[in-house]
Amino acid sequence: MIKKVFTFLLFTLSLLSFAQKSALKKELKKIIDGKNATVAVSVLSLDDAHLNLNINGDKKLPMQSVFKFHIALAVLDRVDKGEFKLDGRILIARPWLLENTWSPMREQLPPKGNVKTLLSRIIKFT
Repeated sequence: MIKKVFTFLLFTLSLLSFAQKSALKKELKKIIDGKNATVAVSVLSLDDAHLNLNINGDKKLPMQSVFKFHIALAVLDRVDKGEFKLDGRILIARPWLLENTWSPMREQLPPKGNVKTLLSRIIKFT
């Protein structure tokens, strides 16, 4: 009897989980539809590393600012540890800032040559 109740509970929980996942996927698709953009969303379970939700997760998309955020966190961690200073100057070489890309920092640099700028200023650009 207990085995049957336990099996029933597991089945019910899996149905509820599926219903929640389905509702979330519908809601996300409603937000995404009609936009002139490619959006990818994936939800991974921290318990068992199982992919619970996937919308366009197989598409290769640029990380852009998402990637810069993690770099800024790592740099600020090193500032906290005393390895870097926010008022320290960092060399920026013009060739590092690619042409034909959006770069407000590049637009503020002299047309040729390199410049040293404050670390705090670089972080603000990210």
